[in-house]
Parts: sequence; structure tokens; C-alpha cells
Amino acid sequence: MPLLHQAPGGAAQASIMRRGIRASLEARRRDPDDVAGWWPLAVDSDIEDHRNRLLFAFLAGESTVFNVEPIAPPQGLPNDMTDAVRDFYARGGTATWDANWLGYTELVTAIQRLTIAVRCAAREHDGDEQALLALHTSVSMQAILAYLAVYHAHDHGTRLVFWFTEA
Repeated sequence: MPLLHQAPGGAAQASIMRRGIRASLEARRRDPDDVAGWWPLAVDSDIEDHRNRLLFAFLAGESTVFNVEPIAPPQGLPNDMTDAVRDFYARGGTATWDANWLGYTELVTAIQRLTIAVRCAAREHDGDEQALLALHTSVSMQAILAYLAVYHAHDHGTRLVFWFTEA
């Protein structure tokens, strides 16, 4: 199963704006004696109708129009992901690419970094800061962060695993 590959017919970033985004959420206890490992919180999250394509391009390690340094290089799929998420990803076959994952803290930092860049760009170009922020940090991402924050606050590791799809 490929962990990272370009979109069919061209560069990943160009395709991100036209393709679907799928995501899964996973959690685990931080207790070193707990051998249960990761478990799925939400396996099938379709981000297709969300307006944060630029955010996910940034999370995938792609350069953006805001020239913000990505929080981490692309990592592919986590080696220890749950079977449910692995099966969900595998169903996409060759129509999936640029899989990546970020932990809760990395995700928060990445969104903060992009938010600062968006605000600066809006100010530089006398744009509507709130409208521009709404395009790149949607309610759906805020909901994902809030959901993961509950587990994080209770000393659980959490992560967002995501990839791009043909549909």
C-alpha cells in the first residue's frame, strides 16, 4: 500500500483544490503500561464539503500562497494506525494520495501559524480578515480540534490521519 504518492496526472497541490479530503481521528492512552494502542474515534470523515482546502494542503506539507513553513514534513500513514483506519484508506486504492497525520499539539500549532499568515495577508492587502479566516479555518476544523481537545485534556494522545482522494 503506497504511503505517499502524487495525484494522478500532476502535482499534488494543484489536485488538492479539485479533489476530496478524507480524514480519521484516533486516540490512545498515554499510560506506558497500557498495551491497547490506538483506537478509532471517527473513521470516516468526509471533508469534501468543507472550505479548508488550503489548510489541508498546508497540513500535508505543501507550500501555500501564504508561504508559511509547514509544521512537519509529510509523514505518510502512521505505521501503528488502527485496522479500521487502514481498511478505510485501502478502500480508496490508487485514488488516494498524500496521506499524512498530525498529533493534536502539531495540529493546533499548524492552525495558529496559518491563521497568523492569513491575518497578515488580509492586513497587507486591505482585505476582510474575518472573511478570509472563514475560508481557511472552518467550523468543521474547529469542531475537530474541540473533539480532540477533550481527549488531550484527559491525557490521551490523539491524531488526525488524512489523505486526498479522486472523489
